[in-house]
Amino acid sequence: KVVGLQGNPVSATAPVYGAMFAWSGTEWYPYPHAYGAFVSRVTQSIPAFASNTPLAAAAEVTTLVDGVTVASDGTHLNRFTVPTDGIYEITFSAQATISSGTNTTFYNWLRHNGSDVPDSNSEWELGNNHKASIPYDSILLNMKANDYVQWMFAVDTTAATPTLLATA
Repeated sequence: KVVGLQGNPVSATAPVYGAMFAWSGTEWYPYPHAYGAFVSRVTQSIPAFASNTPLAAAAEVTTLVDGVTVASDGTHLNRFTVPTDGIYEITFSAQATISSGTNTTFYNWLRHNGSDVPDSNSEWELGNNHKASIPYDSILLNMKANDYVQWMFAVDTTAATPTLLATA
Protein backbone atom coordinates (compact mmCIF):
# COMPACT_ATOMS: atom_id res chain seq x y z
CA LYS A 1 0.00 0.00 0.00
CA VAL A 2 1.34 3.40 -1.01
CA VAL A 3 0.96 6.04 1.68
CA GLY A 4 3.01 8.85 0.17
CA LEU A 5 4.34 10.24 -3.09
CA GLN A 6 7.20 12.76 -3.13
CA GLY A 7 6.74 13.15 0.62
CA ASN A 8 3.03 13.96 0.31
CA PRO A 9 0.10 11.79 1.40
CA VAL A 10 -1.90 9.61 -0.99
CA SER A 11 -5.69 9.36 -0.68
CA ALA A 12 -7.10 6.11 0.68
CA THR A 13 -9.67 6.11 -2.17
CA ALA A 14 -9.17 3.08 -4.38
CA PRO A 15 -8.45 3.99 -8.02
CA VAL A 16 -10.50 2.72 -10.94
CA TYR A 17 -8.92 1.22 -14.06
CA GLY A 18 -7.08 3.86 -16.08
CA ALA A 19 -7.02 6.45 -13.29
CA MET A 20 -4.11 8.87 -12.95
CA PHE A 21 -2.94 10.65 -9.83
CA ALA A 22 -3.83 14.32 -9.41
CA TRP A 23 -2.81 16.76 -6.70
CA SER A 24 -5.62 18.29 -4.62
CA GLY A 25 -3.38 20.73 -2.77
CA THR A 26 -3.27 18.47 0.28
CA GLU A 27 -2.95 14.92 -1.11
CA TRP A 28 -2.55 12.82 -4.26
CA TYR A 29 -5.84 11.23 -5.33
CA PRO A 30 -6.92 8.89 -8.15
CA TYR A 31 -8.37 10.87 -11.04
CA PRO A 32 -10.33 8.89 -13.65
CA HIS A 33 -9.12 9.23 -17.21
CA ALA A 34 -11.82 8.95 -19.88
CA TYR A 35 -11.69 9.85 -23.56
CA GLY A 36 -13.38 9.21 -26.87
CA ALA A 37 -12.74 9.93 -30.54
CA PHE A 38 -15.69 9.87 -32.90
CA VAL A 39 -16.08 10.67 -36.61
CA SER A 40 -18.75 10.72 -39.26
CA ARG A 41 -18.24 8.97 -42.55
CA VAL A 42 -21.64 10.20 -43.74
CA THR A 43 -22.15 13.53 -45.51
CA GLN A 44 -24.62 15.60 -43.48
CA SER A 45 -26.79 17.89 -45.59
CA ILE A 46 -28.40 20.90 -44.02
CA PRO A 47 -32.03 21.20 -45.15
CA ALA A 48 -32.96 24.40 -46.96
CA PHE A 49 -35.57 25.19 -44.30
CA ALA A 50 -32.92 25.13 -41.57
CA SER A 51 -31.61 28.68 -41.88
CA ASN A 52 -30.55 29.78 -38.38
CA THR A 53 -31.87 26.48 -37.01
CA PRO A 54 -29.45 24.61 -34.73
CA LEU A 55 -28.60 21.07 -35.83
CA ALA A 56 -26.38 18.60 -33.95
CA ALA A 57 -23.42 17.16 -35.85
CA ALA A 58 -23.58 13.36 -35.87
CA ALA A 59 -20.68 10.94 -35.44
CA GLU A 60 -21.60 7.33 -36.07
CA VAL A 61 -18.08 5.85 -35.93
CA THR A 62 -16.04 5.36 -32.75
CA THR A 63 -12.31 5.33 -33.47
CA LEU A 64 -10.83 5.35 -29.97
CA VAL A 65 -12.64 5.22 -26.65
CA ASP A 66 -12.28 4.62 -22.95
CA GLY A 67 -15.39 5.49 -20.97
CA VAL A 68 -16.97 8.19 -23.15
CA THR A 69 -20.03 7.01 -25.09
CA VAL A 70 -22.10 8.38 -27.96
CA ALA A 71 -25.88 8.04 -27.95
CA SER A 72 -28.78 9.10 -30.13
CA ASP A 73 -30.90 12.20 -29.60
CA GLY A 74 -33.70 10.15 -31.17
CA THR A 75 -32.48 10.79 -34.71
CA HIS A 76 -28.66 10.72 -34.91
CA LEU A 77 -25.70 9.62 -32.83
CA ASN A 78 -24.66 13.01 -31.46
CA ARG A 79 -24.78 12.98 -27.63
CA PHE A 80 -21.33 12.37 -26.17
CA THR A 81 -21.62 11.27 -22.54
CA VAL A 82 -18.84 11.21 -19.93
CA PRO A 83 -18.60 8.49 -17.25
CA THR A 84 -17.15 10.49 -14.35
CA ASP A 85 -16.85 13.98 -12.93
CA GLY A 86 -13.92 15.93 -14.32
CA ILE A 87 -12.61 18.60 -16.63
CA TYR A 88 -12.84 17.45 -20.24
CA GLU A 89 -11.29 18.88 -23.37
CA ILE A 90 -13.89 18.80 -26.14
CA THR A 91 -12.57 19.26 -29.68
CA PHE A 92 -14.29 19.55 -33.04
CA SER A 93 -13.09 19.66 -36.62
CA ALA A 94 -15.14 19.66 -39.81
CA GLN A 95 -15.17 20.23 -43.53
CA ALA A 96 -18.03 21.89 -45.34
CA THR A 97 -18.96 22.93 -48.83
CA ILE A 98 -21.49 25.12 -50.61
CA SER A 99 -22.61 23.40 -53.79
CA SER A 100 -25.09 26.04 -54.88
CA GLY A 101 -26.43 29.39 -53.82
CA THR A 102 -24.81 32.38 -52.23
CA ASN A 103 -22.13 33.08 -49.63
CA THR A 104 -23.02 31.45 -46.34
CA THR A 105 -21.85 31.85 -42.77
CA PHE A 106 -21.53 28.62 -40.79
CA TYR A 107 -21.76 28.74 -37.00
CA ASN A 108 -20.73 25.98 -34.64
CA TRP A 109 -20.85 25.83 -30.86
CA LEU A 110 -21.00 23.41 -27.96
CA ARG A 111 -24.20 22.41 -26.18
CA HIS A 112 -23.94 20.89 -22.67
CA ASN A 113 -26.93 18.94 -21.30
CA GLY A 114 -29.20 20.75 -23.76
CA SER A 115 -27.93 24.29 -23.03
CA ASP A 116 -25.61 26.32 -25.24
CA VAL A 117 -22.15 26.85 -23.72
CA PRO A 118 -21.30 30.57 -23.53
CA ASP A 119 -18.30 31.74 -25.59
CA SER A 120 -18.03 28.44 -27.51
CA ASN A 121 -19.28 29.83 -30.86
CA SER A 122 -17.11 29.90 -33.97
CA GLU A 123 -18.13 31.18 -37.37
CA TRP A 124 -16.68 30.77 -40.83
CA GLU A 125 -17.79 31.89 -44.24
CA LEU A 126 -18.02 29.96 -47.50
CA GLY A 127 -18.58 31.25 -51.03
CA ASN A 128 -20.52 29.45 -53.75
CA ASN A 129 -18.86 26.16 -54.86
CA HIS A 130 -16.23 26.52 -52.16
CA LYS A 131 -14.92 24.03 -49.61
CA ALA A 132 -13.50 24.95 -46.21
CA SER A 133 -12.18 23.22 -43.13
CA ILE A 134 -12.45 24.09 -39.48
CA PRO A 135 -9.02 22.86 -38.49
CA TYR A 136 -9.70 22.59 -34.77
CA ASP A 137 -12.03 24.05 -32.16
CA SER A 138 -11.40 23.17 -28.54
CA ILE A 139 -12.98 24.01 -25.21
CA LEU A 140 -12.42 22.84 -21.63
CA LEU A 141 -15.60 21.96 -19.79
CA ASN A 142 -16.22 20.94 -16.18
CA MET A 143 -18.61 18.00 -16.41
CA LYS A 144 -20.36 15.64 -14.01
CA ALA A 145 -20.85 11.91 -14.47
CA ASN A 146 -23.47 11.23 -17.19
CA ASP A 147 -23.39 14.79 -18.56
CA TYR A 148 -23.46 14.99 -22.35
CA VAL A 149 -22.30 17.45 -25.00
CA GLN A 150 -23.31 18.03 -28.61
CA TRP A 151 -21.53 20.02 -31.33
CA MET A 152 -24.18 22.23 -32.86
CA PHE A 153 -24.08 24.04 -36.18
CA ALA A 154 -26.29 26.38 -38.18
CA VAL A 155 -26.16 28.48 -41.36
CA ASP A 156 -27.42 32.01 -41.98
CA THR A 157 -29.31 31.55 -45.25
CA THR A 158 -31.66 29.24 -47.08
CA ALA A 159 -30.21 30.47 -50.40
CA ALA A 160 -27.40 27.90 -50.28
CA THR A 161 -26.99 24.14 -50.06
CA PRO A 162 -24.41 23.62 -47.30
CA THR A 163 -23.08 20.19 -46.42
CA LEU A 164 -20.86 18.82 -43.65
CA LEU A 165 -18.56 16.45 -45.50
CA ALA A 166 -17.82 12.90 -44.42
CA THR A 167 -14.33 11.96 -43.26
CA ALA A 168 -12.19 10.06 -45.73
